[in-house]
Amino acid sequence: MRHLFKYTLGLLALLFAVSSCKKNEIEEPSLDLSTASLTFTKAASDQTLNVQTNKDNWNAFVAGQSDWITLEQQGTSLRVKVTANTGGNERRSTIVVNAGGLQKQVSVSQSAGDAVLDLSKAELTFEAKGGTTPVSFGSNASGIKVEVTTGADWLSVGSVSQNSFAVTAKENTAKGSREGKVTLTLGTTIKELKVTQEGTAVYILPFLDKYPANYREVYNYEMSRGSALISVPDGLFNTTTYRFVTKSEVMPLIQYEFASATSPNFSKSSVLSLDPKLVEEPAFEEQLKKYGFVKGTPSGDRKTKLLVPYTNDKISLGLTITIQPNGAQLDFVYKPVQKDAYETFKGLPMLKIGEVLSSRKEKVNSGKKRADVQKLEEKSTLNTELSKKELDFFDVPSTSSYETEFVRGYFYVVEGSGIPKGDEYIDCIEEVLALYPKFTLGFWQDKVDQKFYPTREFEKLMADNGYPFLRVNRNFYIYYSDTAKKAYFVGTGKYNDKFVLNAHLAIVNLGKKSSALLSIPRGAGAGDYKAYFKALDREEYELNQQLDRITKRLEKALKAK
Repeated sequence: MRHLFKYTLGLLALLFAVSSCKKNEIEEPSLDLSTASLTFTKAASDQTLNVQTNKDNWNAFVAGQSDWITLEQQGTSLRVKVTANTGGNERRSTIVVNAGGLQKQVSVSQSAGDAVLDLSKAELTFEAKGGTTPVSFGSNASGIKVEVTTGADWLSVGSVSQNSFAVTAKENTAKGSREGKVTLTLGTTIKELKVTQEGTAVYILPFLDKYPANYREVYNYEMSRGSALISVPDGLFNTTTYRFVTKSEVMPLIQYEFASATSPNFSKSSVLSLDPKLVEEPAFEEQLKKYGFVKGTPSGDRKTKLLVPYTNDKISLGLTITIQPNGAQLDFVYKPVQKDAYETFKGLPMLKIGEVLSSRKEKVNSGKKRADVQKLEEKSTLNTELSKKELDFFDVPSTSSYETEFVRGYFYVVEGSGIPKGDEYIDCIEEVLALYPKFTLGFWQDKVDQKFYPTREFEKLMADNGYPFLRVNRNFYIYYSDTAKKAYFVGTGKYNDKFVLNAHLAIVNLGKKSSALLSIPRGAGAGDYKAYFKALDREEYELNQQLDRITKRLEKALKAK
């Protein structure tokens, strides 16, 4: 019995030992990670975290659809790679590490990429009646803020979607236009949409937001604001001009002149206004100021014709507005920007020499003839090599100079070519000229194109004295006074291999400028302008013929020296 008891105790001890051994062999899994979060910049990069576990095997995976993360297990390390973030928003995900059924998570975040925000247009224009226009945009991010800037309570934004929004403008009952802005904000990136609304008086100006502007750019601009092309160069009278009918009944016509079809910019643009008061409105002045035009001193008779000159230091355009009782014409003329100041004449040049002028055509007789010129120039030297039957050239000593000129010339009326023998105007002086050693009295040379242009000091002198710029003809700049019926032809040339100033004065009657302009009825359609353009082209042709006669003779005389 005692022996059996001992055997039972031994068996129980053995069972207890076996049970204790099995419990020690089955260990609980352990898992430790070197970090619980990983942060990446926007660039493609990688980081490694250490994995410690009592299990022989472990694995890791990315929770969700995060294809921008790639995992590589390397022993007890986990290499985490991310691609570059080209989106505008931060991105986040989670990595799950598993060992023996035990899981731990690692949060992963990557900074946002550079924000991209593109507008389909930079400017938007509404008619006076207002309306709603959709605007599209593109972006690599969400959360874009669209709002109207302060002060433009006539504008509102609605229907904002992922890639578009709508802009609404209330009716504008004022004559002048108004402007506002819509801003799109994405983080630190801001885009602006300029919004302009026309007033009840639609002011038509040429394409000034971008200058210089070639023909294609001008055409696209005019089409975008509702104009219609009605006249192109025909190779006859019209060789340089493109004309458009606008949507404004008050300013119905605009034309652009190009030296050629491939010119980088228009050399002149003219706008017709059927209401002379329209160009004197404060709102119109504000329009011009936006583009840098500064009003000069008006000249002329307010009851018949008023010339209003404008200068501009921002863009290379000058402006002259011709105001008549029942209409106005705006002429924008290309003028390169003059940076330096130049000395000019103290008063109108050639006044002294011009006292001898006569005009058979205009029946103006000063009573001075060739014999009087000989007496006036008795201290000068007649240049027999350059002088001709109809022209006397005198080399003038400094003591006899009126305004530093060193050459004076006189063109006479001579028998022949329609002038009968014994005509009372034979030997009368119909044109005079003078050469000045300093061409900078009237011109400056552009360093870009090497061409000569009138200085602003000279232009102001001429305009202030009633001789505004008229046009360029055969390389001569022409300044004309409708009151005095005289024209200055001014240019540069070489004399004894040095650049000099050429000045020429003649009695010229150019008649009423663009007289056909005022015969157009209000609200006329494109077809109603055919007669106007035909008359305008004929008038321009006849005017050019008259000016050509003078400039050709002058050019020939100067070329001979």
